[in-house]
Amino acid sequence: MPKSIEPRPARLPPADRRRLIAFLALAFGWTWALWLPGLVRSAATGMPLPTLDPGFAGWRGLAGVDLAFAVVFQLAVYGPALAALVVLARQPRPALAEWARSLVRFDVAPRWYAFVFGAPVVLALALVALAVGTGSGAPAWSAVPAWPLLMGWFLAQLATSGLEEPGWRGFALPLLQRTYAAERANWVLGFVWAAWHLPFVLYLYRDLPLAAIPVMVAGFTMSIVAMGFVHAWVFNSTGSVALNVLLHAWANVTTGLVALVVVSPIVPLATAGITWVFVAWLLRRYGGATLRAPARPAPRT
Repeated sequence: MPKSIEPRPARLPPADRRRLIAFLALAFGWTWALWLPGLVRSAATGMPLPTLDPGFAGWRGLAGVDLAFAVVFQLAVYGPALAALVVLARQPRPALAEWARSLVRFDVAPRWYAFVFGAPVVLALALVALAVGTGSGAPAWSAVPAWPLLMGWFLAQLATSGLEEPGWRGFALPLLQRTYAAERANWVLGFVWAAWHLPFVLYLYRDLPLAAIPVMVAGFTMSIVAMGFVHAWVFNSTGSVALNVLLHAWANVTTGLVALVVVSPIVPLATAGITWVFVAWLLRRYGGATLRAPARPAPRT
């Protein structure tokens, strides 16, 4: 069995450390600078944030100053991708070319598409079943949007949150894994990814009692760290950022659907718990050194 974490982790080489710091400064700086005005205005005036509504429904009725704030808010999500592009543009051309190829690498085994689109649905159905089994009442299936709206929601997520992935898995993860084993790299990147979300998460929990907010932030953090391991397994096994974009977008949609169908405090805990069980299986099955599924041999002819 490979060791999951090095006994004495090496430090990133100075050049990689500078690249990582530059990437994080740009990603956080861009996103937080563009998120904060919209979050403050929404909290003060009740202006809807389009990200929180299915499809493009959140844009209805926005005009004037509110529309401008909403547009700026949406542009914030591109911070990690833009940061990766800026840092890679200063490296030798092959690094930028390989990154660009990973963004459009769709030629992977069909089983990976089955996982990307099937696993979030299985998780969503399990969460609904758990919520109903613990007394949340009958699921409100009528709240599920019609197919056109559902596809619009997916497309909106592809064009926004999904495009975080060129930064996180396309740039930061390979950079960290040049020095660290995959497990350690993903612990580091997972906490960074969670911290990047912090202003938005605090906005979502703003109406909770003060004592509950740290608990909810901790729960969110552990959930997103776990999901980072899943993304890493997909990327390390396929070399495809494109698959991670699809997974990120579709998982956001299915998670949102669960919130529409059932209301239960068990859902966030169950989401994290089920995901961590899967991560534990991944680490045991593939090892924390690479967290990579081997390619299947070609069939004999």
